[in-house]
Amino acid sequence: MADIYKTMHARLPDSLRLRWVDMGTYWAPAYYIVGASGNVLGAVSLLAGEAHVGEIGGYGNVVTATVIRPADTTAYVVDDVLSDNTVAPTLLTFSDVARANEESGWVISAVMVTDRAEEIRPQVRLMLFDTAPAAQNDNAQFAPTDADALRVVGWIDFNAYQDGAVNTIYFVNNLDVGFRCATGSRSMYGIPVMKNAYVPVANEKFDFRIEVTLD
Repeated sequence: MADIYKTMHARLPDSLRLRWVDMGTYWAPAYYIVGASGNVLGAVSLLAGEAHVGEIGGYGNVVTATVIRPADTTAYVVDDVLSDNTVAPTLLTFSDVARANEESGWVISAVMVTDRAEEIRPQVRLMLFDTAPAAQNDNAQFAPTDADALRVVGWIDFNAYQDGAVNTIYFVNNLDVGFRCATGSRSMYGIPVMKNAYVPVANEKFDFRIEVTLD
């Protein structure tokens, strides 16, 4: 097989910048760097991986995050925060949502699943942030600082659902929530907010999955 690529390499016109380079056990495509006088300064090989020449658009990703609420059944009212602790909450983080630090894109669809099937199902608004806001206690009223409010890129309302025998499934599509990750970050962050009066189950689990398309 190497002989075939060697023959192809020998027959390429000099005008082509894409060349074949002998890597020892295989041949790889490379781009030659040509100086102002036309002399070849070096070659850059394109190996398998995430390296791209030029734009890196057309890339999609699906990321997940989970909230397991506290071991209580304290009722929520409208605009109460849903989180994992009443005194030391963990911030909901969608890690590696972007392909590289500070990259931008759009949230295009989302799913939420709760592992319970109560008579009155929860309605949740997932607030999305491009920079990590302060985490907020479960069952406390949503109260972002002014600085955190400016980090909001949008939200997703989980209202329509499919009943399951032991769970509840929500799906939202046709979204167009633009974002750009913060300096040095590939993540987005969320704070779920209850949008109806809801009596929860202890340790109820809420799984979030968001689909993005990236620049």
